[in-house]
Amino acid sequence: MYYFIPHSVIFLAGVGLLYILSKKVEVILQLPAKPENIIPQERLWKKAYLQLKDWFLALKHRSFGPAVLGWLEKRLRQLRIVFLKSDNFLQWIMEKAKEKSQTWSVRSRAWKEQKRTEKLEKLKVMEKLNKVEFLEMIQENGHDQQAKERPVLATTTRRAAGKRQEILQQEKEHINRIAKNPKDSKAYLALGKLYLQQKNITDAQASFTQVLKIEPDNQEAKTLLGQLEEKRPKIS
Repeated sequence: MYYFIPHSVIFLAGVGLLYILSKKVEVILQLPAKPENIIPQERLWKKAYLQLKDWFLALKHRSFGPAVLGWLEKRLRQLRIVFLKSDNFLQWIMEKAKEKSQTWSVRSRAWKEQKRTEKLEKLKVMEKLNKVEFLEMIQENGHDQQAKERPVLATTTRRAAGKRQEILQQEKEHINRIAKNPKDSKAYLALGKLYLQQKNITDAQASFTQVLKIEPDNQEAKTLLGQLEEKRPKIS
């Protein structure tokens, strides 16, 4: 009898399962072959796109949009200030470099001129000495008249060499003063006058220009520079 109870339970469960399946089959058979109430996939994507578009268009009516634009404007203004400061700094560096370049240009020309004049002076002195030796040889051969002219020529040579040496010494002193103090306007003025005596118009003009950069109200430098500007076309 106890073996009958499990078999009865299994049988009843099988009968109930068959009943449920028969009901489901009837419902499935009543469904249409092509469902019409399902929304196509393209419509779902289109609806999502329209919702996203409406959300972006609504940003301008919210506080988030103006806040982002305000932050961006502030940062752009700060960036503009940085660029302006950088431009002013670069302009200052360029002006200083130009000023230093002009100063060193005057010094370089003065140094080159000094070396050139020293070399020419040495050649002139050697030439004069050769002439003096030649006159001494004539004197030894008995030419009294030319022997009298020899001391005069030697004296003239020594005077010219002494004067040239004095000019070079003055030029050297002025250049040393400028090297120690690039703002020494008096040294530039004296150097320009010295170049003007030697008819070195280019270096004289550069020296007077440096004086006016240091002292814009220096009337003497203005006058001398104006005279050079008037004489320069005639000299050229």
